[in-house]
Amino acid sequence: MTDRRSMLKHTVHVALATLGLPMTVRAAVGATKVLVGFPAGGGPDAVARILAEAMKSSLTGNVLVENRVGAGGRLAIDAMKMVAAGGRTLLLAQSGAFTLYPHLYGDSLRYKFSDFAPIAPLATADFAIMVGVNHPARTVRQLLDWCRKNPNEATIGAPALGTHMHFVLLELSKMTSTPFVVAAYKGGGQQQIQDIAAGVLPAAIAVAGSIASSHASGLIRVLATTGTTRSPNLKDVPTLREEGIDIVATDGVGLFAPSKTPRALIEKLHDTVVTALAQSDVRSRLERIGFMPAETVSTTEFASFIKAESDRWGETIRRSGFKLEK
Repeated sequence: MTDRRSMLKHTVHVALATLGLPMTVRAAVGATKVLVGFPAGGGPDAVARILAEAMKSSLTGNVLVENRVGAGGRLAIDAMKMVAAGGRTLLLAQSGAFTLYPHLYGDSLRYKFSDFAPIAPLATADFAIMVGVNHPARTVRQLLDWCRKNPNEATIGAPALGTHMHFVLLELSKMTSTPFVVAAYKGGGQQQIQDIAAGVLPAAIAVAGSIASSHASGLIRVLATTGTTRSPNLKDVPTLREEGIDIVATDGVGLFAPSKTPRALIEKLHDTVVTALAQSDVRSRLERIGFMPAETVSTTEFASFIKAESDRWGETIRRSGFKLEK
């Protein structure tokens, strides 16, 4: 009896202590945490925060975003392997983590796709090929013709090698039988824009949303985008498919849980994401930052898509012979 009274007394003390905590700390006790492997303020982080806000009404407690920055998003993925499969810690990852990295890092990668349960795609971003306004090319076909006629100048910049954008250019070169050099621009889109506008670099590829304003202002000219449909921020620009080049490529972000998470919980989280993405405010906020809300697919379809994309890019990487520098 004494032990029971003591236990009840301890429980009351704990409850009272919890009530005395600040509201943010109390909320965190039952919060869902989303790990993001990229810095606050970047694209993946922005997507995570938009969805976290929209999802909290369907989940118990707050939905908090935690940035585990480093190694191209791999630190967050490695950390995710260590968490319990209770649905309280989730991972927002870029598609390349499962479609490119296994082929680039091989056995040195500390995780496998099978370590995670895909919940739902969240958003996608397509890519855009641009030239300077003084470049003679007005279409991507004209750019490719220019590259063939000017082989010594045929260079197209990409933010980094070993990325989707790099491999899109390799596919473009092979599919159209057009040789050109892919140059890595560590400064990313803004450095490329400056060099394109100044005529230092003939052409470049970048995330479509990041260069839309420069296209609209007339600083650069975007020739084509890589999505299945026209980019919402570049509606006057055709897709590669519209130009007769059958290449579709996007960089997506999706939500994942540990592989041992109960199936019923995975489906509940999937439905929560679908509900959030159906909100017009969420969709417009994603489009404003250059992302397109993901189409609704089942968890099984999402997993199959990732595997198919891994096979596709794995073949492109293998065929190119590209190796990351050690």
